[in-house]
Amino acid sequence: MKKINEFGWALILVLVLTSVLKGRTEVEAFQGVDEPTRGQAPTALPPAAVPLCLGGDTIGAAVPIQIGGPYSGFTTGFSNDYDIIIDLEQDGGSPDVVYSLTLTQQHSLRFDLCSADFDARLYLLEQDGVTVRSVADTGCQTNPLAPQLLVAAMSPGVYYLVVDGSNGESGLYGLYLTQWLECEETLCPQGTQGEMEPNSGCDYPNPQFTSIYPGSVVCGELWAGSGTRDTDWFRLSLPQPTQLSLQLAADEVDPVLILLEASEDNCYGSTVLELDEAGFCETEMIETDWLPAGEYLIFIAHHSWQEDIAGHYELQVIAEFGVPTLVELISFDANASSDHVQLSWETSGEQAVPYYIVARDGTVVAQLPVEATHYQVVDYEVETGARYNYVLQAVNYNGEVEVLSSRSVTIPAVLELRQNYPNPFNPLTRISFQLACGTQVRLTVYTATGTQVSTICDGYLTGGEYNMEFDGSDLPSGAYFYTLQAEGSTLTRKMLLLK
Repeated sequence: MKKINEFGWALILVLVLTSVLKGRTEVEAFQGVDEPTRGQAPTALPPAAVPLCLGGDTIGAAVPIQIGGPYSGFTTGFSNDYDIIIDLEQDGGSPDVVYSLTLTQQHSLRFDLCSADFDARLYLLEQDGVTVRSVADTGCQTNPLAPQLLVAAMSPGVYYLVVDGSNGESGLYGLYLTQWLECEETLCPQGTQGEMEPNSGCDYPNPQFTSIYPGSVVCGELWAGSGTRDTDWFRLSLPQPTQLSLQLAADEVDPVLILLEASEDNCYGSTVLELDEAGFCETEMIETDWLPAGEYLIFIAHHSWQEDIAGHYELQVIAEFGVPTLVELISFDANASSDHVQLSWETSGEQAVPYYIVARDGTVVAQLPVEATHYQVVDYEVETGARYNYVLQAVNYNGEVEVLSSRSVTIPAVLELRQNYPNPFNPLTRISFQLACGTQVRLTVYTATGTQVSTICDGYLTGGEYNMEFDGSDLPSGAYFYTLQAEGSTLTRKMLLLK
C-alpha cells in the first residue's frame, strides 16, 4: 500500500467519520424495508437496525457474501476513479468496497445497489477478479424500482462485487442479491409466428424485416451483453385506416418497443409511439390513435447493451378497422371587411382527420392540412354588400366529409350607424354599426346638453358588423345621443330612456 502522510490519514479519518454521521442521519429518515422477494427490487436503504457488512478494499481482502441481503456499509471517493481495474491492482484509488460471491451452481441473479444521495457504481467482476462483466449506476432514491444489474446464467465459481464511491462523495449504501422470479405464464403458444432471422432492420445496404399483419402473434428471442444487443425489426402493413393495440409480454428480458412510420426508403421514419420496458414477466398493452393505411416498422430490443441477459417476448398485433371523425372544435369565426372575409377556427384535438375544407356557398375556398390547433383563411373573392355563408368541414381518411360549423357575413359597403333597439328603452338597449374596414373606433353617449356620460367602445376593430350593449341604469329618464367616430367620420343618432 502506498505511503500516506499524517495529513492524508487525518483527511481520510474526517471523511469516513463524516460519512458515518451522514449515513446514520440518512438511515433515520427511512422507515425500514423488508428484504426483497424473488425478482423484486428494494425501494429504499436498509433500516438502521441492519448491522453493517463492510467489504475489503482489494480483491485479496474481499468479504464473502451470499445471495440475499441487505449488505450495508459506507464508501468514500476522492476522484472520478471509474477505472476500477487500476484501482484494484494498484490500491491507489479511493477505498472502494469489495465483496466475493461463490456460486455452487448456475444462477440468474439480480443485483440492486441503493445509495443515499451520493455518486456510486456497482461493478461485477469475472472470476479472474479483473474482467468487468457488468456495470450499473446506483438507484433506489432517484428511481426506486429500477433494476441495477440483471445477469443471466452465471456459471458456478467465485465472482467479485465492487461498490465504488467517486467524485469526492460518500455515504451509506445497501446491496441486495436476489434470484429472478420465474414467469408463471408460458410465452409463445404453438402456432405463433417466429421472428424469422435475419431481421436486422435498417442495416445498410440491405434492410431486412420480418413481415407481420394485423392479427399477428409474434414470438422472438432477445439477448444482450458485452456492449451489444439483439434487435428485432418487423414490417407491419395496414390496408386501411386502423387503430392498433400492441400487447407485449416478456419473461427474462426487459424489452423496449418502438413503432415507426416507414419513410419513402422503407427504413427509418418518424416515431409514432414508443413503449419503454415491458418489464420482466410482465404484459403491457399500448394503443395508438387512428393510423392511416400504409407501411409501419416495429423495433424490439432489450433496453440495455450492458447486461448479460437472454429471454423471450411475445407480441400481439390487435387491429380495429374503421374511421370515426373526431374533432374537438373550440370556435369558428368569420369577420367581414369591405374587400375580404377573415375566417379562423381553433381546436383542442383531431383524430383520423388529415385536412379541413372551408367552403363559401358551396365553393371551396381553402383546404388546409391538420398540423396545428389554430387555423386562419382569408377570402378575397367577395363583393361589397353581398352576404355569404361559410362552412367548415373535416375530411377523414376514407374521404368522408363532416360539417363542423358555419357562419354568415355581409360585406359592408359603407360606414353605418344603426338605430338602437329597443327604443325607447329601460335600462338596456343595443347599438349596432358596420365598419367597411379595420379602423380605430370610438362609441360614446352624451346628454342633450352635450355632457359625455359613457364610452361604450374605444379601440381598434376590424371591418364587419358589431352589436354593443348600453346600460342606462345610473342615468335619469330623458333624451340621449350616441356618436360613432371611425374611418375619419362621425355619425350620431338619438335615443330615449324612459323609467
